[in-house]
Amino acid sequence: MVTSRFVDPPFRTVPALISRSERRALRSEARSLYGSSQRRSREGFELVDGWQLLGPVSNAFADGGDQLGSVHQAIATRFAGLIDSEVVPAMSSYLYYEPGDYIALHLDQQRCQYDVLVILDGTPGPLCVHPELTGMPPRALHARAIAGISEPGVLVDLSDGPLVLAGRSTPHHRPPHPGPEILTLAAFCFGPTLDRPGFSRPDDLVGPDRRA
Repeated sequence: MVTSRFVDPPFRTVPALISRSERRALRSEARSLYGSSQRRSREGFELVDGWQLLGPVSNAFADGGDQLGSVHQAIATRFAGLIDSEVVPAMSSYLYYEPGDYIALHLDQQRCQYDVLVILDGTPGPLCVHPELTGMPPRALHARAIAGISEPGVLVDLSDGPLVLAGRSTPHHRPPHPGPEILTLAAFCFGPTLDRPGFSRPDDLVGPDRRA
């Protein structure tokens, strides 16, 4: 049985996770849903449940439709063979970054042990991943975020292929999108099953205000 093969570093590109036809289907659906997407804005840093760092954000999201759900299930099968056989699909959405949109340093919510990020439209700037901050006590990480992170971390180019990131444990951020076009991503989340340690209670399944 395949268990986790995802050790160090806590991120990697895995082109085999999605096909060209699946990407085309997602792109078409994401474009059709952009007009009904919801803007999201938050100011300041905070700790949620004593551990999850949330930071300022400005972007938009859409929960997706049949294509997003279908591709999520297809990716899950490949994910089990390539990365970790003991996680299940948790949530997925389309993310839209207009020029100037960003998401500051944060950790993903509890159900998002792994993220898979797929570029659909636009030219992505780098995603800044901070493995050097992994394991820092929550209050210390919160204070560090407020003080400002001078180090860029590891700059990950999403154009190289779908990115798998241990987003629940690895701090990361996206600098302001330079534009001029809208950057569109499909974001898929995988987490532990309900009968495994690490998924504590049903009310961890929270709404959009806790999204990464």
